[in-house]
Amino acid sequence: MVVLAFAMFFAGSPVSADENEMPILAEAKGMELLFLRASPFCPEPPAYLPANDFRLEFLDSDAPLDPITLEILASKDIRVEVTFLRGGLERGDSESYELKPLREGSPSNLRSDGEAIATSMTVGDLQPGVVYFARALVLVGEGWIPTKTTKFMTPICAVDGLDREEVKP
Repeated sequence: MVVLAFAMFFAGSPVSADENEMPILAEAKGMELLFLRASPFCPEPPAYLPANDFRLEFLDSDAPLDPITLEILASKDIRVEVTFLRGGLERGDSESYELKPLREGSPSNLRSDGEAIATSMTVGDLQPGVVYFARALVLVGEGWIPTKTTKFMTPICAVDGLDREEVKP
């Protein structure tokens, strides 16, 4: 019974990008073609804590697609790491969430600015008025390729005069 409860708790928890014990490649070729877009917002009531939509995009380049770029675009393991601690991404003080890759068309068809390579994902229950840092990680044969770190600030969401106890699910 305890094992089942333990398994159920971790099934819904964020996952760590280093589960596969693959290194994060600091200066990987192809990482400049990926951009993690963060769009913080206030969800509809009864929620009172801000959320953020993440979208991983492939930025167009006139250069032909090299093998590492094709491997990035074909990857089936994509994660978003989020932290409010400065330097938390480098230290592993972050939460990691899985993004589902899109499988529409071949990688050679992804040639326009801002073409999404993964489904958008929303992370909720963030703290209001806090600066967060995020990056995406894409798993390739040699390890995880990170995007540049994206910084965003969450809004302070109005609750229309309701007490927090009244709006909690």
